[in-house]
Amino acid sequence: LGDSFTFGEGVADNETMAYYVGDLVNAQAANQWAPLQVKNYGIHGWGIHQSLAVLQSDLDTQSNLNVVLTAPWHASRVGCADFFSLGSPKYVLQDDGLVKRDGYCRSFGWVEHSPKALRGLITSSKVFNLIQDSLLVTNDQDKQLAIYLGVLKTIAAESKKRGEDLVVGFIKADDQWFVGTYNNQKVIDAIKGMGIKVVDMTLADKNELLERKYYIHELDKHPTGAANHARAKLL
Repeated sequence: LGDSFTFGEGVADNETMAYYVGDLVNAQAANQWAPLQVKNYGIHGWGIHQSLAVLQSDLDTQSNLNVVLTAPWHASRVGCADFFSLGSPKYVLQDDGLVKRDGYCRSFGWVEHSPKALRGLITSSKVFNLIQDSLLVTNDQDKQLAIYLGVLKTIAAESKKRGEDLVVGFIKADDQWFVGTYNNQKVIDAIKGMGIKVVDMTLADKNELLERKYYIHELDKHPTGAANHARAKLL
């Protein structure tokens, strides 16, 4: 479960992390997990709120183990702050720390149900976009991260209810990404504090120090096959 890193954007089908996990496990005939079937639910631009929506959907996602590959920058997607989050599932944080589905990101219900031509006219309006940004977006980073953690807690609850294990593969954000009270370690500690297994998959002490062989290009930090292979081995 995850975004374009999980999907494997920029690499061949046999260079994704999902492929390497299956390949590594199935190469060991005596492994208790072999033969292992891996399903890749990663999609470009997705956040973990969409991963949760997949688990809560009618899709046949039954498994022994759910793996979520995530990074703190997913928090802005969960908070509906990124423009491309329009129409993605919206979740709100409850008092128990879990999240509840609440419509769609950056959208009023009546707009979603308007005729296509009218909906296109409304959503292209600059005035409407200003209203979206003021009323339908969580801009405070600490609040975004609180919802983000709530989504992970809910994914853990959904997995437990289905009798499935959960592992979170965590990739650190650049230190300068944080503008509130959180940092990478505080996020990791919060996830572990919810009883969730976490594997640090940054492949460096800091994301800023990631070796060049692990990303496609200076302007495109999607992982290379080498990065996906290394992360599969960690998992």
